[in-house]
Amino acid sequence: MSDEVRNHYNPLGKKVTFYDALNDLRSLQNLDIYVTGSNSRMLSSDILTEFRGRSDEIRVHPLSFSEYYSAVGGDKNEAFDDYAFYGGMPLILSRPTDTAKMNYLQSLFSEVYIKDIVERKRLSIRTSWNRF
Repeated sequence: MSDEVRNHYNPLGKKVTFYDALNDLRSLQNLDIYVTGSNSRMLSSDILTEFRGRSDEIRVHPLSFSEYYSAVGGDKNEAFDDYAFYGGMPLILSRPTDTAKMNYLQSLFSEVYIKDIVERKRLSIRTSWNRF
């Protein structure tokens, strides 16, 4: 199954294609494949071992305060207060209100971190939430 979407960085160029299964791509030449996301069953070292010699790891980190401030500008003390409170996740910059920022962070915590821990440690949901 695949979906083609317009490349927003190059609207006149080739479309970007997203695939759910990669097995049929082995016959194609000159192809870059990017695997992204969270995988609670494998650590990054496990993934590199699985794709040994065929992969590179690119770590993405939250924004530093300098990077954050270059995007928001304004009063530096106020920007630092927001950065210290909300953190440096890049998507925070696109959230217009405090409520939207908090909803994003709560979703990130519950949908990514907690679910990954629950799956990796094979915990029941009840056990998981009581521990946190």
